[in-house]
Amino acid sequence: MRKYSVLILSLLLCLTVANGCKQSNKNTQSDAYNQATIYYKAKKYDNAFKLFSELAEEGDDSSQSYLGIMYMYGLGVRSDSEGAKYWLVMAAEKGVVGSMIALADMYKNGIGTIRDCEKGLYWYNKASESGDTMAMYSLSRMYRYGICVEADNVEEINYLYKAAQVNDEYGLLCRALILFDGTGGEKNYLSAMKLFEEISDEYDSPLSYLYLYSIYYYGYGVDVNIPMAFTYLKKASDLDLAGADYTFAAQFFTGEHLEKDYKKAHHYAMKSQLSESGSAYILGVLYEQGFGVPVDTEEAKKWYRQAVDMGNEKAKKRFSALQ
Repeated sequence: MRKYSVLILSLLLCLTVANGCKQSNKNTQSDAYNQATIYYKAKKYDNAFKLFSELAEEGDDSSQSYLGIMYMYGLGVRSDSEGAKYWLVMAAEKGVVGSMIALADMYKNGIGTIRDCEKGLYWYNKASESGDTMAMYSLSRMYRYGICVEADNVEEINYLYKAAQVNDEYGLLCRALILFDGTGGEKNYLSAMKLFEEISDEYDSPLSYLYLYSIYYYGYGVDVNIPMAFTYLKKASDLDLAGADYTFAAQFFTGEHLEKDYKKAHHYAMKSQLSESGSAYILGVLYEQGFGVPVDTEEAKKWYRQAVDMGNEKAKKRFSALQ
């Protein structure tokens, strides 16, 4: 199975839950649509793809979004970035916010295509302007860490506080981050931790689990507790959060707090390589050095090339060295 990013998981919720997302104008309550979503959730992607394709051709925007995701990640069909763009843009232009975010995620992370920060920012802004808190959360992180934009604390605060006014999963996450990062005031790790726990309980939120992992791993406001940290990381990974899988890949690769295991590193890197350039880089190293897999220079070059296309600077040196 291909790997979802957290944005894509949320998109799928966005297509069926009225939470600032524009719903399909027709067909979404049809028996065919309902059956397609049942197939999708059961991971019967071949069946889901057939039904979504028929509905998408009829003009159903939610089905078009699903179809774009399936092309994007190769679910029930061969991965095809052009097919993904075609259907996602069609739905996004009809106002489906989840498709806007999927396009933003695709371009920002270089998922199946060359990384394009300008297009990624365009679609995040479009979604944010529609009132979507997921987009606001993503923009706040981009401005905090200078991802695809110049780091800008004013813009970070603007998006955090705007989203925090909304009582949904990402609005609450932004409230917790205001406390965790000390945005506009003092840091309050314990209050942030409590809020992350509440969000996890209410939404089974993979991002909240990842932040709780960080709190216990680094000892933010609590004693360092590595077993507890990895308990939360596993919960995030089980919900297909690419960042969690990359973290596991890196841990098994380096052996920092988990016993070094190149086969497990390969497993988690494969799960997250579409969304995480670091995972593609790890795969490149594994195949270049023959760690847990046979030495395969061409395979190593393939993964380094993917990491380079996603903006990974370390991969550029390794890729050049193999040319």
